[in-house]
Amino acid sequence: MLELKEQKEKLENELRFLKDTLDAGLIDTAEYEKERKRIEDKILEIDNHTEISDEKPDAKVKPSQEKVDEQHEHENLIQIRSKSEEKSAEPEKPETYSYSQKSEQEEKKSSWGKYAVIAVVLIAFIVVFSFMNGNESKTDTAVKKPVQNNFVPVPTISNGEIAVGNENAGLIVITDNDCAICETERMRNILLEMFSTKARIIDADEKDAKNLIKELGITVLPAYILTADIESSGNFNSFRTALVKKGDKYIVSNAASGGSYFFNSAEKKGEIVLYVLEDDAMNAKTDENLREFLDNFEDDVTFVKREVSSAERVSLKNEFGITTFPVMMINNKYKLTGVYPAETVKEFFCKINPNEKCDLALATYLR
Repeated sequence: MLELKEQKEKLENELRFLKDTLDAGLIDTAEYEKERKRIEDKILEIDNHTEISDEKPDAKVKPSQEKVDEQHEHENLIQIRSKSEEKSAEPEKPETYSYSQKSEQEEKKSSWGKYAVIAVVLIAFIVVFSFMNGNESKTDTAVKKPVQNNFVPVPTISNGEIAVGNENAGLIVITDNDCAICETERMRNILLEMFSTKARIIDADEKDAKNLIKELGITVLPAYILTADIESSGNFNSFRTALVKKGDKYIVSNAASGGSYFFNSAEKKGEIVLYVLEDDAMNAKTDENLREFLDNFEDDVTFVKREVSSAERVSLKNEFGITTFPVMMINNKYKLTGVYPAETVKEFFCKINPNEKCDLALATYLR
């Protein structure tokens, strides 16, 4: 039963990520609908299997077993059909679910065999909420590393491709020393691996960074800027949909980079604004999982919940790039999209707002 619960939560997360991918323009509506139906059918199959198991006297699960290790929650993220130029690539075999032999056989026959993983989607999944993988730098407050650290491994760059000054830097990374969650190593390593170049890392306060921010209209950090000579790279076409061309440069889109720090926004310390859609099926689950965090940090958080109108959706998209709900804006500068356990929300909040309560252990599983 516990294994079925884990599998269902993974599928529910796949469904949310699939919607994020559609909103980011990385897949079309036909692909979205096909994969949505496949995931929903699998969830229904698990629900039916669970109902049958619940009729057995010994099928009751102990409460302690319901604590799901978040390290397994985002594994086996969505595989999306490659673009037409990649259709000849050898397809990967999808993971099969082990709750019944019948399901295993059906999965082998699934149309997933026709799909290959495209780099842009994996990168989006790897980097979106990358704070959950842990910040390698030390902070002034002892905060435990986030629970969810099970993303696809990223190759380590070991030959020192960090440019000195302007020396042959095909990648420029703009970050901000004031940003509590601006981890750049994973995305930087991916880009260095794909385009065999060097990286130059600059702070948003530096003159060169300010000029680039103004020239390219950058509003969110970290920002990843590539020179136009990447067009000659063999990996360029597979990554093209994640890039936005501006002049003679390319910027990695926010949807792919996972940038979530809006450095120009006025900071509102300790504020969390939760944006939801009216009558969204995820609202109840969002409230349930936030409750423990809010109960423990009641005196430290100014919490506001807003149901978003059509007009507000346009405004939020323009200001914060918000296209998917539920989403939280923390301190009016940091964006956190999706539904998370109380522990994960606490870790994110505490990186931005250090507090003596941050050592509290909250639920690490979705309710």
